Amino acid sequence: MVQGYDGLLTWVILAAIFGGAAVLYCWLFWSKTRALWRAMVRLRDRIDRSRRL
Repeated sequence: MVQGYDGLLTWVILAAIFGGAAVLYCWLFWSKTRALWRAMVRLRDRIDRSRRL
C-alpha cells in the first residue's frame, strides 16, 4: 500500500512543480503585456499631443 502512496506523492509533487512554473510564466506574460500596452498608449498620447501643437 505504501508503494501506491509513493506514486501518488510523486505525481502530486510533479503537478505542483509544473503548475507553479505555468503560473509563473502566465504571470510574467500578463505583466509584460500590460507594460507594453501602457507604453503603446503613452506613445499614442504623446503623438496626439505633438500633432495638436
